[in-house]
Amino acid sequence: MEYTPISSVWEITMACNMRCGHCGSECSVKQPDELTPEEALKLCDNLAELGLKLITLSGGEPFTRPDWHKIAKRLTEHDIITNIISNGWFIDDNIINMASAAGIGTIAISLDGNKEIHDSIRKEGSFNRVMNALEIMKKRGFTSSIVTTIMKHNLPLLPEIKEILINKGVSQWQLQIGTPMGNLKKNSHNVITPDQMEEIIDFAYEVMQEKTIRIALADDIGYYTKKITAIAGSIYGEGTVWQGCGAGKSVIGILHNGEITGCTSLRDRNFIEGSIRETPLKELWTRPGAFAWNRELSIEKLTGFCKKCRYAEKCLGGCTSHKRFTGNTLTENNYCAYKSSIEKLIPKINNIKDIKTLMARAEKSISLNLNEVAEICLLKALEISPSDVNILNMLGYVYFQFKDYKRCMETNKKALKISHNNPYSLKGLGLALAKLGKTKEGVETLKKSIEFAEKDFMDPYHDLAVTLCEAGDLNQALEILEKGRSISKSFEKQSQAIYEDLIKQKQNN
Repeated sequence: MEYTPISSVWEITMACNMRCGHCGSECSVKQPDELTPEEALKLCDNLAELGLKLITLSGGEPFTRPDWHKIAKRLTEHDIITNIISNGWFIDDNIINMASAAGIGTIAISLDGNKEIHDSIRKEGSFNRVMNALEIMKKRGFTSSIVTTIMKHNLPLLPEIKEILINKGVSQWQLQIGTPMGNLKKNSHNVITPDQMEEIIDFAYEVMQEKTIRIALADDIGYYTKKITAIAGSIYGEGTVWQGCGAGKSVIGILHNGEITGCTSLRDRNFIEGSIRETPLKELWTRPGAFAWNRELSIEKLTGFCKKCRYAEKCLGGCTSHKRFTGNTLTENNYCAYKSSIEKLIPKINNIKDIKTLMARAEKSISLNLNEVAEICLLKALEISPSDVNILNMLGYVYFQFKDYKRCMETNKKALKISHNNPYSLKGLGLALAKLGKTKEGVETLKKSIEFAEKDFMDPYHDLAVTLCEAGDLNQALEILEKGRSISKSFEKQSQAIYEDLIKQKQNN
């Protein structure tokens, strides 16, 4: 299979004894179309056949479903690591006995504040029940984990929650952001703002350094700052970074009635792939066009900052559900720490009035692959000197790195109106045209760039050869490359690898 589901979240029931203010599923009572015990066990077998490695049973409140332990046992019998996330209300020695017998590895409990705040969000007496559950698990040596959903009114309580968890011997703590869906959509004023993400990240980083409790950030908090990378590395291994939303790629979401989605947070009809009651699970996962909203998402479809971000190809805008419910889009994410870090530079750069300083900073940013910063510098420089071809040429390069070939084309055309035969502008325009599917026009423009280039500017030879090669014209590509190599000894050395590759391709053809 092209895509293999590694992990899953399965809402085994919509029944819940609480009515939490931030519940995304708006859980209440058992639904009449909930999977039967027989259907649930068959689904366990089907998940194993797909190669699933890890699953979290959720709800609703999973412990309200009488056969939860049978579902868990069937999964663990297939060597699927099985965890449960609970509100903690029902956890007692009997539940722990059943969980142990079923082979459950971890029970994660939701805790969203101190007694006053937690009970106000969930249910009176809930905090004490959580504390009791943690005591039981600690006594029994059962792995406990806490999940905290962060909103404006409990964000200041994170240090207090930390002390509670340390005292209770909790081994791992996950922080996630309350998403404006379900019940929280009705109270969206309590959803944190993008700039408050930094406060969460700073707190998590401090806790990581203390080594008092293992702390993890959920997929909706990200993505590529040094602190986030360090936090992820402390949990998953050094160098671990966000690899993009796995929904429908490596993650499968299962709703209470057997409907399949990429993520249980994406439950409206646009994201439902079908039901296991009507179509076999494997067919739902593998059929052409399945989960297209994520599997077919590409950098070309991204918008705003996400489109030009240095991590765009890998990240693709981050967590799908958070994009969907905070911005009503799948192509851009405003809740991104890296974006915030770049945008903080804008006022500082706008205060620079000297062209040389702006250009020097742009060049340094490009050398560090910080093209987002280079763009800010160059746009400010253009405000000061709108007819400077060097600025336009560099900006065209930045847009090409963003894979924004249309803006690259427009910027180089603007430069050519000022300097008609500028070889660098012609090169940039030719490359952009080729990438936009206008290969013939692009090739002719690159040839024109060679015509007006000085002997020490050999880039057009390389770029034309590559463009011709991509178009399938190996003979002409070799001819151009050999011409350039005959002119410049340094280019001969620089182009040796591509030259040998072209020779090999021609021989194989």
